[in-house]
Amino acid sequence: LTGTRSLAIANWVEGPSLWDSVTASNNVVIPIRPDALFAIALPEGQGRGHFFLEADRGTMAHSRMREKVTGYAAYFQQQRHAKKHPGMKVFRVATITETRGRAEGLTAEFHTMMPAAWLAAYPVIAFEDLTLEALMPELAQTT
Repeated sequence: LTGTRSLAIANWVEGPSLWDSVTASNNVVIPIRPDALFAIALPEGQGRGHFFLEADRGTMAHSRMREKVTGYAAYFQQQRHAKKHPGMKVFRVATITETRGRAEGLTAEFHTMMPAAWLAAYPVIAFEDLTLEALMPELAQTT
């Protein structure tokens, strides 16, 4: 992804060290189990873009994906990410799917469950459409 720009993956972590949980507003404990956490170093000292990765193979029901996103939203609202990952002020949850149809379906699902302003923080991208600009649309404005 970073080959055509002067950006770099600054950090990549996988495994149980990422795992956490959060209590949602309905007092349900939701596990936070990303497939990976990565950071992209932004140009000119602008910091880093942090992403939790959800690698979707199309086997999980939309209801389970809905629960995951609900968990990430609570995780952010409660600032749990800042405690577990010092220096991380904000994050995005990038869900990468195997097919465009699955990406479109999950995107439609996410549209029903969150304010429009939040959608940029929860991109759903088919693997074949994965670009830096798809992850961070604001980068398209800097070229």
